[in-house]
Amino acid sequence: MAGPWCGLTFCLLILLAQSPFCAAWLDDGHMLVGGIAKYVMTHQMDGGKTAVEALEAVLRGWEYQYPGLSSLVTAPIWPDHIKCTKDVGHCRGGWRHEGLRVFDAWHSINVPLNPLDVALPENVHESINAQWLLEHANKTLMELGRKQDKGTIFSWNFMLRFLMHVYRDIHQPLHACTLYNSQFANGDKGGNDVKIKVAIGEGMGYSPPSLHTLWDAAGGPLQRLWPQHTEEDVLCEALEHKDHIRQAMASPEARILDFKDIIAESHQFCEQHVYTEFLKTDGALPYQPSDDYIHQTAAISYGRIIIAGVRLAQLLMPIADNAISMQARETPQKTPEPVEEPQNAADAETTALLGVDEDGAAMWKAMCGLLVLAVLCLSVMVAWLGWRQAWCVREARLKAEMLNIIQMAAARPDRNVGALQAIDR
Repeated sequence: MAGPWCGLTFCLLILLAQSPFCAAWLDDGHMLVGGIAKYVMTHQMDGGKTAVEALEAVLRGWEYQYPGLSSLVTAPIWPDHIKCTKDVGHCRGGWRHEGLRVFDAWHSINVPLNPLDVALPENVHESINAQWLLEHANKTLMELGRKQDKGTIFSWNFMLRFLMHVYRDIHQPLHACTLYNSQFANGDKGGNDVKIKVAIGEGMGYSPPSLHTLWDAAGGPLQRLWPQHTEEDVLCEALEHKDHIRQAMASPEARILDFKDIIAESHQFCEQHVYTEFLKTDGALPYQPSDDYIHQTAAISYGRIIIAGVRLAQLLMPIADNAISMQARETPQKTPEPVEEPQNAADAETTALLGVDEDGAAMWKAMCGLLVLAVLCLSVMVAWLGWRQAWCVREARLKAEMLNIIQMAAARPDRNVGALQAIDR
């Protein structure tokens, strides 16, 4: 890592030697990466302010559920907070603890560091890891939103928050490196099994439990946690680092955006710095890092945080262009119109025979229905008229017979009784 990186690391060493360790790599580290990205987008990129507004409009879609975690600065800590089971350490917020650890594999990638060339376990290379998550999340976010019917507040927030969080993670060397040797035949879990003994911070007495935690804490005490450490605090700190940010933006490393290349870069830091002192102690535990090692850890960590923020800004710009239409999704959407049933085979045949479109075919069907109804009514009317005519003919015949009998009775009085009997019949 020659060139601009040497100058940046040297400046950071001077800065850290003159002041107490002021940033942690837990809540604080993730927030600082987000703050640097927001600063770069807002002040150093054309259209960056609009991009920030578009992304934060999406993040505000979860404000009701996760209050205070709706900006580029605070949203990246969400994937850690959803793992919480009780109020301890960074697990402090205004909502119920979720205990979601099912996504733990997404936060790191197990790239072996095997200096003694020991036999590695068969399952050393996991297929689900940080690189997989980043590639999948980035692809998803670039595809969502191109049409109004793609993407929801859930899909955008879930993927965007994990993308920002894990992107910072892969810049931490021990999220991209695991030591394998005779002492750690199954790996040291990214330094988590290397227990350390060190008190950091004057009067603080903070002792990170493992080598991994020491690097997560940027070599300093875990003294600033959200929500006590606010977005305003982070943005002010990002502004204090503006010279280092500009230097990082001008470096060739700022153009390294491929996830695989960043992981390889972090693994190189791991190989060259993270375990060098520990391996010289013959692996004695607990390991007690020297003051020089702690200062070196802080300088490297700050450099990784700054370059991560610069790169994250570049990663988010095209995603933001794609997400601008999501601003309208902050308000409840109206109930979608019912989907018309697909045209069946009979309808299709009718449409083809008549040579009309679907609306014309529907009109023809309605007219045919009316015609059938008219024919039915006419048939009933004809039947009724026929019955009425037959009844009238019968009545006329009966009247004629009665008149004839009466006339006969009047002409022959001796037959009156018989005539009357005939009438009765």
